[in-house]
Amino acid sequence: MEPQLLTAEDGARDFREAVRAFIFERECRGLSPNTIGWYNERLDKFCRWVEAESPQVTPATITPDLLRRYLNATEGRGVSVATINASLRAVKALYSFLEAEGYVEVNPTRRVPYRKEANRLAQVLSEEELRALLAQPDQKSFVGVRDHCLMLLLLDTGLRISEALGLRLSDIDWSENAATVMGKGSKERRVCFGLTCKRSLWRYLKQRGEIPGQECLFTTIHGEGLKYYQAAHRIRAYGRKAGIPQPVSPHTFRRTCATMLLRSGASPFHVQTLLGHSSLEMTRRYCRVANQDLAALQRAHGVVDRLRAPVRK
Repeated sequence: MEPQLLTAEDGARDFREAVRAFIFERECRGLSPNTIGWYNERLDKFCRWVEAESPQVTPATITPDLLRRYLNATEGRGVSVATINASLRAVKALYSFLEAEGYVEVNPTRRVPYRKEANRLAQVLSEEELRALLAQPDQKSFVGVRDHCLMLLLLDTGLRISEALGLRLSDIDWSENAATVMGKGSKERRVCFGLTCKRSLWRYLKQRGEIPGQECLFTTIHGEGLKYYQAAHRIRAYGRKAGIPQPVSPHTFRRTCATMLLRSGASPFHVQTLLGHSSLEMTRRYCRVANQDLAALQRAHGVVDRLRAPVRK
């Protein structure tokens, strides 16, 4: 439902009204439901904290110091620095909107910097871990066949889990072994999958059968569209059963796909196109992971060592 029109006084006085106006503006810009949900989740936590901590504070009177206290409280929940920065990013977006619309005169978030994140390499799975992980689903059951197929598709294409779960039956081009997906920012792109993945899809669809009125490719046993939390929960459980030390998430397949492609010789530009990145910045992170085994490559393929030139005394 469209929110009531706000005056500058309304937006400056009430956090909930300010957030509603911000969300409505983002919806008008055509942001995806996932992005809208991301803003809603983080800004709701921010509003609840402010209401509990300083109920007299308004969007126009909040101070940078209070914002820093909010970040410290978020950190106290034991979350990562990336999660803290995500919370701040949502609040900064809110205040940029409030400032641009004239709801507030001063943007207090300008004086609150992001936390410095450790420049860590992304975790990816080895081939042995992948084999162990893919062996976990019980392929004598519908759920096991579906989960195995979903994991193969994520690994083969590098799709985001939201993109995979958003696929419809009509998005699959069987003659080209390809799928048309809707990515971030409502950007459409085409990804291809191999013969093994194609056979797995056929097997899954044979189990799935036709469900009247249901176009989602991946469904539950009850014929409803599979949700993110359902898929993430099962993939995490498969990772534990496989004995993989680090937690396995749907995004682990995306990172592993990109890294293995780069290690096998694919160009960063090809990986950027496949993953739907708007720039090479994210792809560079996978390049850093792929370059971890440069020492092993040097030992195996070093030019000078391979020449084995005799040394004369």
